[in-house]
Amino acid sequence: MVLRFLQALGGCAEMVISRAVVRDRFDGRESTRVFASLMLVMGAAPIVAPLLGGFFVVHGGWRTSFWLLAAVACACFITVCVNLRESLPLARRLVHGPAEISRVFASLVRHKHFMAHTLASSLLLTGLFAYVGSSSFVFIELFHVSPQWFWAIFGANAAGLIGSSQINGRLSQRIAPHIILRRALVIAVIAGGVLLISSAVAWPDRFRWAHYITFFPALFIYMSTAGFIFPSATALAMGPQGRIAGNASALLGFLQFLISGCGTWLVSALYDGTARPMAMLMLAAAMTALLINLVLAQHRHEAAMMELSKTTVAD
Repeated sequence: MVLRFLQALGGCAEMVISRAVVRDRFDGRESTRVFASLMLVMGAAPIVAPLLGGFFVVHGGWRTSFWLLAAVACACFITVCVNLRESLPLARRLVHGPAEISRVFASLVRHKHFMAHTLASSLLLTGLFAYVGSSSFVFIELFHVSPQWFWAIFGANAAGLIGSSQINGRLSQRIAPHIILRRALVIAVIAGGVLLISSAVAWPDRFRWAHYITFFPALFIYMSTAGFIFPSATALAMGPQGRIAGNASALLGFLQFLISGCGTWLVSALYDGTARPMAMLMLAAAMTALLINLVLAQHRHEAAMMELSKTTVAD
């Protein structure tokens, strides 16, 4: 357990630093494209990991997972040492004590632009974790899907998230990230509403097919919106934070996992033997994220994007 705790600390450092490096080196729209590439790992990992873990446990035993983690860690360490140059020049480095760090975090919490987009990504991550935690019960126990088909459905949703993040990387070169973010949130709300309706209706056996063709496509669409929301929200949150990119990335990650962790606990507490708790939490997360975006991000987006473009490597 001690070693797993240390492993988690290392994982947190990697997530924080990678976002700060992107912010150091890329401007607003370009950073959205790069964050979309990072989604191949950071966003898809919670969905792809159970697939890989299940495969290795079945074919090699539970210890195989730890050998895989060790191999990946070594490969990452060597790659970083060889290829990743320092992204923050010495002249721009800041040394903060605990008091100064607290003041920086307090200023970030008061920053409406940062909080609007941080909360949007955190809430969608809550919906994603609700799906990851409940999907095996929903598919296998309620829909009577065989384990083989369950992994196929799980993998299809993971592919939707990964594919949409790559589409987002291309779209961000022509469409402003805040427009992509808001439209994706609206779609997530609609998909979440369909999921809840489909879960709440008592379908007769002869109309069970209607349950399937409403539930599964809505779930796929909801998961795919995450590929648009996470990169866009991260780029918008990190954009104006040039001199404190590391602090902003740390607070972003902290809030994401704090809020999504509470959501995971909530979906377990609401368990009633149906898919309704999962669908309710996914819809509530998307609706709250959209509401926060509408309320807190109602400043002039053009000015925000200009600030995002100006605060480049030279800031």
